[in-house]
Amino acid sequence: ATCYLQVSRATGQGTGFRILLPEQSGSNGRGARNDARAKNNEAVLQAGAGLEVGKATERLLVRLGYRVQSVETGEQALAMLESGAFRPQVILLDILLSDMDALTFIRRAKAIDPSLPVLPVTANAQVASEDERIEAGCGNKILRRPLRPHDIGTGIRRALNT
Repeated sequence: ATCYLQVSRATGQGTGFRILLPEQSGSNGRGARNDARAKNNEAVLQAGAGLEVGKATERLLVRLGYRVQSVETGEQALAMLESGAFRPQVILLDILLSDMDALTFIRRAKAIDPSLPVLPVTANAQVASEDERIEAGCGNKILRRPLRPHDIGTGIRRALNT
């Protein structure tokens, strides 16, 4: 199966991105197998994904049955965790945060809630070493973009079951 990224530009209107993801075989017709869907009204805090990619990922998570709150920066996510304004069961973290490095974010988030799983997401080949990820508290779990419905749902299920 192939994924596509369509880019469109118009003078005075900026650049638009459209991500097309294929459905997985054996899916429920909405792009994900039942074992990848949310259970018990679970919540995901998405941090640092950027506007277009973040909206696409948020729509995908909602289709999978998750409640989603998205923020642009690590500091916004940490403030949300500290205030208790949103209580996620997992954090979906783009490793290219604009305001801090991902390992610093993970350590700070774990200081607030040591049991909260953090699932890093990247489109880049270069990521922190497995030893650094384990030390920070996210282990060997990492998702790579482009995200497919089954991959993101299964990644979240695995993070929640550990």
